[in-house]
Amino acid sequence: MPDESEVQYARFYATEHLAIVHNGVIENNPELREELMSLGYEFESKTDSELILRLLGRYLDIGLSPKEAISVTIIRLHGFFAMIALFAGEEEQLIAARRGNPLAIGLGEEALYVSSDANTLEPLSRQVIQLEEGSPAVLSSVNSEKCQ
Repeated sequence: MPDESEVQYARFYATEHLAIVHNGVIENNPELREELMSLGYEFESKTDSELILRLLGRYLDIGLSPKEAISVTIIRLHGFFAMIALFAGEEEQLIAARRGNPLAIGLGEEALYVSSDANTLEPLSRQVIQLEEGSPAVLSSVNSEKCQ
């Protein structure tokens, strides 16, 4: 039986300024983890979710905006995944991205919903949008937009 730190199901990881939930498999996890460790980043587990958190954190640390950090991160990740990242700070942003795995956004009257199964969003939403592969979306209570 695998160690809890190695199990790959939807996992939540957070730091003071960043939180992510992710589902999928990152095939180049060992290479990216080694790169980040050589830069001084520490890991508590071997999960892909924590790797994504640390990689996003790295790009924020070097001055990229949340949109830029997500865009660069999904380029660097090999495999299939769906993820949502919450960036705290002056301008809180919730950004969703996917490759291979489905991810849908439900626009409700007073809330936004995100799910891998669009059918579960229909009763809650006035509109359901399938997120395009490789095209992150910034979500807010007012609107959503694709990252450039």
